[in-house]
Amino acid sequence: MKHALAALAGAAVLAWTSSAVADPPWASPAPRAITLEQVAKIKVGHSTTDQVKALLGAPLRMRSLADDPDDEDFEVWEYQGRDASGSFIIHIEFSDEHIARLVAKDTRKGPIVILAVETKPKTAEEHH
Repeated sequence: MKHALAALAGAAVLAWTSSAVADPPWASPAPRAITLEQVAKIKVGHSTTDQVKALLGAPLRMRSLADDPDDEDFEVWEYQGRDASGSFIIHIEFSDEHIARLVAKDTRKGPIVILAVETKPKTAEEHH
């Protein structure tokens, strides 16, 4: 009888811990992998954060970089992608006006590849 109770208690604990580590019903689904064809539709200097979110969905990660009071603040969104050569991360940098200014691909196997970057003409103040 002791062994039966111990086995029943062990099974109950196992069932409880298994259910405790399962994703709760409100957990968000895994982000979908984006394609380079989708990324190519982002127009640096023109595409806004709202347009990028409509095109690619919610980013995997968002970071705000406002570390230097003399420099422009910006935000970086990251997306998981996949193509024939494997997985990659797409980095999209937005200006403080929420306009895409840089798009890069990171395969984690080599150098980061800049896919598009906004080129602004320098103002008279920047030449000095």
